Amino acid sequence: MKRIKHAFISILCIPLLMTGCWNAGENQESTTGAESFLLSEFEEDWYGDSAKEKLVLYSQEKEGRPIYWTIRLNEDEVAKLGPEDGAFSVASMKLEDLDGDQKPEVLFYRYSTGTAGAQDLNVFQVTEKKLTNIFSVANLFENMEENYQMEYIGNYQVSFVNYKTGLKATIPVYRETHYPEEEELLQRISAWVDPIFQYDFPDSNKDGVKEIVTRQRVIGVSHPDTIGFQKTTFILVDGQYKASEQALYDSRENLLAKISLIN
Repeated sequence: MKRIKHAFISILCIPLLMTGCWNAGENQESTTGAESFLLSEFEEDWYGDSAKEKLVLYSQEKEGRPIYWTIRLNEDEVAKLGPEDGAFSVASMKLEDLDGDQKPEVLFYRYSTGTAGAQDLNVFQVTEKKLTNIFSVANLFENMEENYQMEYIGNYQVSFVNYKTGLKATIPVYRETHYPEEEELLQRISAWVDPIFQYDFPDSNKDGVKEIVTRQRVIGVSHPDTIGFQKTTFILVDGQYKASEQALYDSRENLLAKISLIN
């Protein structure tokens, strides 16, 4: 990580500027005494004029903690994202062509250092000297009892319901790997689905446009006890990624249920 030697100067994002500034999860903490660090830097011909644009990710930190991260395009601040009250403490930026136009999108990741391994992703297109957000999903811990139902129903099986989407299944809990001599512990299972910990970018129909597939762990008796995975697929529709289907798998990646999320 390269440290910027000059003192950090707070730059406000004013929506009326032509370059624009995309904001999410901004921390209102005072920037007095903060320092700026360069995290990553890319050069790319986004406009097809043979001139390369410079994209840079900075971290503004205070007492070793990030206050927020900023993305600059040719020195103009075009995005500003915060740590969500400490939920995320590390960030990175990558480039990958997701929409098949031969120009890379900007993938901005925020990471939690907690045991859930939560990752947050915003995907931007570089358009008209600004960033346009085409994918973002709130990825913090949810109100479990409000959004999910999980219950041990005996014979090493757990009922699962996602109230938000209607996904339902019975999850097999494999005896040889999940408390083979202590079945009574499975009675403790209750609603627990971790935040997204992984993003995949398959091109299922080989048309050059990639989907975004998120993965979440379904937890059993305790946090190390993963009994399944919830995967949600997003497809590009009218310039924005939208949820198209959701599936539930057991701990061995066997498909248990799948539903469409497109009306």
